[in-house]
Amino acid sequence: GGSAAELAVPSGTQAAEQQQQQPAAASMTVSPGEALHSVFNTRKAVFWHINCVQRSTFAYPHHSPVTHDINAITRSSANIEVLVGFTSGEIVLREMHKPTEAARWFNEQSKMVDSPVTVVKWIPGSESRFIAAFENGALLVFEKEFLSEAKIEGSMPSSSKQKSGCVVMPQSAARTNPIMEWHFPKRPPQAIYALSFSPDCVHLAIVGRDGLLRVIDFNEKRVVFERPSYFGALYCVAWSPDGHYILTGGQDDLVSVWSFHEQDIAARAQGHASWVMAVAFDPYPSDSVTYRFGSVGQDARLCLWDFSSTGLRPRKLTVSQPVNSPSSPGFHLRRKKKKSAKAISEKAAEADAQVPKGKNEVATLVPLVSTRLHGEPMSDIVFREEHIITACQAGELKIWRRPPKVHFSAV
Repeated sequence: GGSAAELAVPSGTQAAEQQQQQPAAASMTVSPGEALHSVFNTRKAVFWHINCVQRSTFAYPHHSPVTHDINAITRSSANIEVLVGFTSGEIVLREMHKPTEAARWFNEQSKMVDSPVTVVKWIPGSESRFIAAFENGALLVFEKEFLSEAKIEGSMPSSSKQKSGCVVMPQSAARTNPIMEWHFPKRPPQAIYALSFSPDCVHLAIVGRDGLLRVIDFNEKRVVFERPSYFGALYCVAWSPDGHYILTGGQDDLVSVWSFHEQDIAARAQGHASWVMAVAFDPYPSDSVTYRFGSVGQDARLCLWDFSSTGLRPRKLTVSQPVNSPSSPGFHLRRKKKKSAKAISEKAAEADAQVPKGKNEVATLVPLVSTRLHGEPMSDIVFREEHIITACQAGELKIWRRPPKVHFSAV
C-alpha cells in the first residue's frame, strides 16, 4: 500500500489502516455498529472486511461492479446482505457470509433495462425493497422476493397521471419487478449518478448528468423542487443529519450547500481543483449549532469544512435592476395575450430557479482542512465517531484517526 500521507490536523493523527487492491475502486460502504463492516468494489471484484480483516472476495471476471449498498435492517455482527450494480445493467443480491451459495440476479442479461446501473440503494425502513438508477435515466423500485420481471419500454402511457412534476407507474402484474417506475416528463433526467434519502426517510435527493438537484417526496410521489448546479454534472449528494441541508458536488469543482426548507442554495464551498466525487456530513458534531462536512475529489484531496446556519451570509448584490424585472433573463411578457400578475410571478420564479445564482449572491465557504491523501483521484469518504475513512480509484482504502477533542476550525 505504500506510506500514508499525513492528515493536516494535529500531529497525533495518522493513517490507522490501509489496504491496496486492484485498480478502479468505485465506491465504499461502511456499516455502523460495534464491528466495522466495510464493503468496497473495484473494477472486477467486491470485497468485504470486518474490522479491517478481509472476510470474502467476490470476483466478477465478466462484469464491472460500479455501485453497491448494505441492507441495514438485516445486517448482523457476522453477516451483511449486499446489492451490487454492474455496467451490464444487472444487479446481484448476495449474503456475504455465504460465498458458495448462488446469488440472486435482477435484470439478468439486461432484459428489463439495457443500460448500465449507476446507483443501488435499499429503501430505508424496508428489508426487501430497493431502488436502482441507470445510465439512461431510468429509476426503478424492486422487491427482492419477486422473481418475475417485465421489460421497461421507456415511455409513459397516455393514461398516466402526472403529479407535481413526476409520473409513478406501478407494475400491473402481480409479484413482478419492477414494482414501480419513476418518470420526470417535464425535464427527463439523463444519467442518474447519486441518490440519498433524507434522515426521516420521506424525501429522496437525486443528482446526475443534467446538473440538477431533484428533491422528491418519495411517499407522496411528487417533485418538491429542482435546482441547477453552478456548472456541469453533479456526481454526489448527501443530507445533513437533521435534514435541514443537502450537499452536492460535481464538475464545477464546488461543494454546494442547499437549504431544504428554503429550497435554495445556501452556500458554495470552494477548495477543490477538480471534480468533486463524494460528500458527507459529519454526524458527530462538536456542538448543536455547527455543521461539519467533508469532500473528496479527482484532485486526490480531502477537504473538511464547517458552518453555522446563522453564519451563512451572501455577499452584497450589485445589480442595476430588480431580479424579477421584465428585462431579467428568463422573464418574458407577451403583449398580445395578457396574463395575470400571479401567472407572471410564478413563471418568473420558475425561470429564475433554473438559473444558477452568481458568486456575489451566495455565501462562500473555504476549507478548514485541505490535504492530498492519496496518489490517485479519490472516490469516497465516510465519517465514523473515531475515524475518517477515505478511498481512491486505485482501490486503496485508508482509515484515519480523528484528533481527540479538536474542532476542525482550530486547525
